[in-house]
Amino acid sequence: MEKPAKPAAPSKLGLDVPPARILESPAQSATRVQKVDRTRSAGDRAEAEFRRGATMLNQGRVSEAEDSFAATLAISPSHEAARQALVALHLEHRRIDDARKLLQDGLALNPANLQFAMVLARIHAERRDFAAALEILSGVRARAQASVEFQALLGTVLQRLGRHAEAAEAFRAAARGAPDSGQVWAGLGLSLEAQGQRAEAIEAFKRVLALVPAGSDLNNLAEQRLRALR
Repeated sequence: MEKPAKPAAPSKLGLDVPPARILESPAQSATRVQKVDRTRSAGDRAEAEFRRGATMLNQGRVSEAEDSFAATLAISPSHEAARQALVALHLEHRRIDDARKLLQDGLALNPANLQFAMVLARIHAERRDFAAALEILSGVRARAQASVEFQALLGTVLQRLGRHAEAAEAFRAAARGAPDSGQVWAGLGLSLEAQGQRAEAIEAFKRVLALVPAGSDLNNLAEQRLRALR
């Protein structure tokens, strides 16, 4: 008997459903008129295949789960829960190109999927293709103004592109939603320093020192920048 898989840690790329804890998608409403037609039949088959994949995954049968999730998408490409599950598995096993393709196809079907956009942007950013990352983020920016995670990622990408004024605005927006994030304040400090806004940069780096442990990478960075600015 195969041992159940251990719960996986959330991907650093931002997929918030770890592979070993796939959530089943909501059951179709029982109040709907039951129709036996091709569309309904395909939807039922896709849902059954997805649930089978979720069961296999939670039993540690990863290869079979992947096959089921892929079969779900073959039946219904718009099944986002199956796409997310398969992306998570690809990322876990470092099959980045496969994950990227799935995300691109998912966004082509639903450009409003903020989570897919952010994970795809992170993939581009990790590969230092910051222009591609910014293009993806720009496509969902109007729907993501209130997201701290989005603003922090946008700030990082803009900063890497040398667009420090815009990066600082994104980091400020992130700081309003997450005032205790040392990483956000460090990003803000770097972009303020790059613009010659010395006093504001100093204040941002002081916030970092107050928020993160001594000896951590962020703390060391803040101390280094403060010495250079004083």
